[in-house]
Amino acid sequence: MSETWNERTLLLLGQPGIERLAQAHVLIIDLGGVGAWVAENLCRAGVGKLTIADGDTIHPSNRNRQLIALNSTDGKPKAEVVAARLKDINPTIEVVVIDRYLKDENLRNLVEQPYDYVVDAIDTLSPKLFLLTHAVRYGHRVASSMGAGGKLDPSKVMIADISKTHTCPLAWILRKRLHKQGIFTGDGAAFVPLKAFPLISYTSIQKIGDTWWACSDKGLWKWEEGQEQAEPYFADQPFGNLQTYGILQDEGGHYWVSSASGLYRFREDSPEPKPYLTHIEFNKRSFAAIRDSFYFGSVNGLVAFNPLDFPLMDAQSAGRQPNPAYLKPGIILLLAVVVVFFYVQWKRTQRRIDSLRHKQRQRDAM
Repeated sequence: MSETWNERTLLLLGQPGIERLAQAHVLIIDLGGVGAWVAENLCRAGVGKLTIADGDTIHPSNRNRQLIALNSTDGKPKAEVVAARLKDINPTIEVVVIDRYLKDENLRNLVEQPYDYVVDAIDTLSPKLFLLTHAVRYGHRVASSMGAGGKLDPSKVMIADISKTHTCPLAWILRKRLHKQGIFTGDGAAFVPLKAFPLISYTSIQKIGDTWWACSDKGLWKWEEGQEQAEPYFADQPFGNLQTYGILQDEGGHYWVSSASGLYRFREDSPEPKPYLTHIEFNKRSFAAIRDSFYFGSVNGLVAFNPLDFPLMDAQSAGRQPNPAYLKPGIILLLAVVVVFFYVQWKRTQRRIDSLRHKQRQRDAM
């Protein structure tokens, strides 16, 4: 009797299990340190159809962690290399290759298709959020990889509902963004719960460059990839146990931090932060950089200013700080109501269109 490549799986799952896997269709987005391993293991398990998407090529720096990164594959498209490898494992597998970066409409059209599972292996926040939002709206089951860079202990990896993830900066930001899309729960989030940040009350966590900054009721905390534990920034003065709310960086490389006792400006190579607008009590988590202006929430409304207008703080310039503009709560509320009204109308229309497209594609597939 000839030996079949999946006979050990047959012993494990039986013929019904083999047939079910052969009929399954899984979408995998991003084929790097997570996605390529997922694709190969699904192929070896006997999944009959895989749609794989990645617009990147293989680089020498990928070799320490990525399955397909070899000296012989440098510079080759990841999607094509993965597809060839899958075919070499199971010649009968159907592989749909998407060798381009997916954004907005292209990604939405891809997610509209019927799948048994969607695997999110994306390491960039915006496309990750877009994929998860639409995958949930189309009713797909999703497995999503959170942050694991710089970690050494694989036994710490956990799988949980996205609402149950903790001490993972990427998962924290993703949860907040998903909440704004009306998504509060969903199984299948893999994360590493190493306590990079201590369990204190955070008002915001922001990634600027390669550094994570956390504002909290215990000052400002800093964490970089590879560090086991976050460290308090300026632990003694001025932050210490000061309540901080938000952090932004201007074009000159200066960081701006809003706190309960005013605004602070510093560079990472500076001896200590310089105080500004100490007469303003910042007490809101809202903060944003829009074009040339910074916006921070305060008890008097939204504080708006151009950071380049501020002289570097010293004894001579202490009394010459520019006065920021205030957007009063009443004006903000009126603008918010108008914006929300039109946004809700647009989202309703978009959902109707997406629903009709999805139903049409289901009818076409039957």
